[in-house]
Amino acid sequence: MARLLPSRGNRNGQGVVEYGLILGGSAMVTLVTLVFLGPVLADVIHLITTLIESATGGR
Repeated sequence: MARLLPSRGNRNGQGVVEYGLILGGSAMVTLVTLVFLGPVLADVIHLITTLIESATGGR
């Protein structure tokens, strides 16, 4: 009768695999986003830096 019941080890392993897939998918989405939007983000950061420097007198 014990063979008919699913073991807990498989469920825990499945949860870890699902967590890993979600984490890996999130990392891939982040990487693709940074590759495509990287130059735009660099320009925005440069603009913000320039505005802060001009507002504080270059300090």
